[in-house]
Amino acid sequence: PIERYVPSPSLTMCGRFNTAYSCIFTGAFKKNYVKIATSIESFRECFEPVEINDGFYEDGTFIQHDYYAYLGGYGSDLLTAMTRISYSVENTVFQLDDEIKKGQYNWIINSFLPVMYNGAYFDLVRGRTISRDNKSKGTGIATIDSLSLMAEYFINEEHTNFLKGFLKRLYLLPEYSNYYIYTLQIHTLITLEKIKMDNTI
Repeated sequence: PIERYVPSPSLTMCGRFNTAYSCIFTGAFKKNYVKIATSIESFRECFEPVEINDGFYEDGTFIQHDYYAYLGGYGSDLLTAMTRISYSVENTVFQLDDEIKKGQYNWIINSFLPVMYNGAYFDLVRGRTISRDNKSKGTGIATIDSLSLMAEYFINEEHTNFLKGFLKRLYLLPEYSNYYIYTLQIHTLITLEKIKMDNTI
């Protein structure tokens, strides 16, 4: 069914990342390595800054659907697909190069974190998502899952240390502790427990 409806990566930004994610795993199941390679190349194209329409701009702004500031909706979904792709191809022949990882880190620093507070997105970048989810704590859960994966596949020590420090601070917020236990993925919780116990972070 995926081969029929998503034969190759398409659309822009969030759509591109999600369709690339589907195609990469379709390629993996079918041992179609050309499909994996071409899907990753399509995914890489999105790291170039844009001047109009969808994408990340030089000032950190993220636009989806031509003119909506959407980091807390489509941007969060994009981050989920991006980190799962990056984590899954790490230590394979399809591993992403340091330049792409640096681009991912720059997106976190310049785009995502400025519109978050204590792990939650500001409503002004959530678009229509706000009509479906009005619990402020939950708006950044998927991003925290994504950042924990990033902390595992990043090579740059400075970048990794910053991410782990940021995650540790969020995880130790007393008003969030029980909430995180019931909402984060198990893999993320295991990672965060390791970070919590590491006194060097």
